[in-house]
Amino acid sequence: MFIHNLKYTIKTLFKNKILVFWTFAFPIILGIFFNMAFSNIEKDEVLKVFDIAVVDNDEFETQEIYKNALKELSDNDNKDKLFNIKYVSNKKADSLLDDSKIEGYVVFKNDEPQVVVKANGTYQTLLKFVINEIRQNETIVEELTEKNIENEIANGNFTFDTDKIVNQILDKINNEQVNLKIFLIQI
Repeated sequence: MFIHNLKYTIKTLFKNKILVFWTFAFPIILGIFFNMAFSNIEKDEVLKVFDIAVVDNDEFETQEIYKNALKELSDNDNKDKLFNIKYVSNKKADSLLDDSKIEGYVVFKNDEPQVVVKANGTYQTLLKFVINEIRQNETIVEELTEKNIENEIANGNFTFDTDKIVNQILDKINNEQVNLKIFLIQI
């Protein structure tokens, strides 16, 4: 009985041309158009290494964490290189930004980093994000160092090496995989 019903249903289907189109041809055509439209969607929007500047003033020279992190993110040997950094004066950084030769620059005022950008965009947002991540990591290291120094003083040890404490904290952070990691996001 089932085969008999199936045979007559197929005969009815093939007699109605519009029904054949919507059942068989339309899904195939739709699939072809979707493939054409979305096949190269990821290839065109790859994040590229971009140019930034850092104002090389006296305050920047005292910022070891920022210097090391920015150097790591712009190192030519690093496969996850994110920036091409130019170390310039404040006046030169403004000039480069006005000429659109850089996406933004970082200047230190009162020991705080400030990101200066000309417009909002993907690269400018990424630069702000990186600087905020470095700031948060710096805060974590400072707080942990203070706690360890307070513990040393509470235990009666007044001859401690702060560099050794900081290095132990950095080793602990690096071994716990909490260190700064920049994931290159394809947009």
